[in-house]
Amino acid sequence: MLRWVKTLKMEEFYQAHPTILLITPEQNIRVEIFAGYVANVKDDAWEIALEPDTKFEAWLEAARSRSCFESDMIPAVTDRIVTLSTCSYEFDNARFVLLGIVQ
Repeated sequence: MLRWVKTLKMEEFYQAHPTILLITPEQNIRVEIFAGYVANVKDDAWEIALEPDTKFEAWLEAARSRSCFESDMIPAVTDRIVTLSTCSYEFDNARFVLLGIVQ
């Protein structure tokens, strides 16, 4: 798992793999990744109720600006956003957060 997380943080890996496929019993969901960054467990990475739209827009832009890689994807407040995270080891309670747009 550690090697996979390190690889995710690399620009080259993102450029070769900008989408992921979430497979559920009901459907397969394509997700276009737009940001990935290291966060503390107390950060707002997992915020689920951001209103008004301007606050959500600022949250999306902050995520893009923290990203370890550059994406041409610019999420809109009307998009369905998926947040995935896993342990990371830069500091205590670090998490690698991956954000994408459901297609």
